[in-house]
Amino acid sequence: METNINETGGILNKTEIHQSRDSEKMKYHKQRLSNIQLYYQSYKNRVKRFQPRTKRVIITSKASFDCDRDRRSLREEFSSTSMLKYLQVDLTTINPTSIPLIKDILIAIKSLSYLKSLEITLPNAGHIAKECYYLVGVALSGLKRLKKLSIIFNVNDVLSDLTVKEIFASFRCISFVEEIEIIFKWSWWITDRRLKYIAHGLSALKNPKLLKLDLSGCKQITDKGIQSFSRYIRNSTCLESLSVNLWYLKECSSQSLEYLKQGIERYESIKTLALDLSHCKKIDDAGLEYLGDALLKLKFLKNFSLDLSFCEDITVYGVEALAKGIKELLSLETFEFKSASIRDDEFCSLIEAVKSLENVRDLDLNLSYNYFIENSGLLCLSETLERLTQLRSLKLDFTFCNQFILDDLSWLRVGLETNKAIESLTLNFFQAEITVKALETICETLSEKSSLRKLDLDLSYCSALSHKSLQQLDSALSQLEQLASLDRKSVV
Repeated sequence: METNINETGGILNKTEIHQSRDSEKMKYHKQRLSNIQLYYQSYKNRVKRFQPRTKRVIITSKASFDCDRDRRSLREEFSSTSMLKYLQVDLTTINPTSIPLIKDILIAIKSLSYLKSLEITLPNAGHIAKECYYLVGVALSGLKRLKKLSIIFNVNDVLSDLTVKEIFASFRCISFVEEIEIIFKWSWWITDRRLKYIAHGLSALKNPKLLKLDLSGCKQITDKGIQSFSRYIRNSTCLESLSVNLWYLKECSSQSLEYLKQGIERYESIKTLALDLSHCKKIDDAGLEYLGDALLKLKFLKNFSLDLSFCEDITVYGVEALAKGIKELLSLETFEFKSASIRDDEFCSLIEAVKSLENVRDLDLNLSYNYFIENSGLLCLSETLERLTQLRSLKLDFTFCNQFILDDLSWLRVGLETNKAIESLTLNFFQAEITVKALETICETLSEKSSLRKLDLDLSYCSALSHKSLQQLDSALSQLEQLASLDRKSVV
């Protein structure tokens, strides 16, 4: 027989026995509830851990999610990915029935408080875009943790000044963004005044490190608009990378480069600079002089890219002024240059400046569509290759250079034989007048390059080459056992 004893040693009555049992049950249930809560919390953590971090949403012209069921499923899908960190939304081609869905997407983006990277491509149908563009600012206002933003404008209709102003005014809500990319390709409605609104919005960013602005084909932009943008650059304190594309801005003159110089030269900490000035017909020697003066201040620049294609008013005097600035870039590691109109004497001045940059590891020279380069300019390049002892990657592009005969590539052989460090080589002779003799020189050169690990060779549509010569090339390439990557293209 079981006897129940209390704490003082007395015998418990029935009431005390029931109270004791209830107390034990409560302890048991509390412990069980605690275990359930711990398990639930652990389950929630596991769910968060395995939620997708990257999502891509593409709305095409065929999409017509106008019924409530489809819109509800979309909202549920976004709410289930609250921990999303990387999002890409493409709204390039849409139809009017997609408008409710697009509005839902833009509103849902606002709730993604953990989002760090957003790339959004906006519609190209102006009459539809106007109904959705004002929500872009609403979407950005909730992204407090955003670090990288890319906005691509494809709209081909006129947006009002107020719409543009509201979109970029929302940047004050994402002031901690570090990388910003804004693309206006062929957006003819972008004017100097609207570029000023854009610059004002960018000024709200506290510590941007990377800025890319693409104004290619925005024909209404003039020097005045570039001046507004350069004022923003002057006020930035942490900028490390700057990329500006002014392709086909026919109203921009050398004055634009003077304004950019005033913004760039203040920051010695800039490490990457990329400028596309191709088809800017009004840029002349004075513009290159401004650019050369700006480069003198960039002591820590590591990557420099410049495109001067079809800038026809540039002469050797302007290139020499630019070369003076390039000579002082002693920290430069990557140099990319493109020009379809540079001549032999100008090319020699530029390459002579590169020769003094002993730390260059990547050299990319694009002379495609150039009808003026001759062998004397290429001989200067050979001497430069001999001096660049740290060079690891070399890219040479002679696409459509069919106005001169690449009969003798001895300059390339001499340069590569002396430089023992090159590991990656890209040669593009697409539809260029390269001869069988030149191809034999390439074969001999490659057979002696023991350091080469990667080779890209394009001989497509080289009319002077025969199938037999290409077979000899393949035989020579097959003996390069050290190659880790080989890509050879040829259509004869």
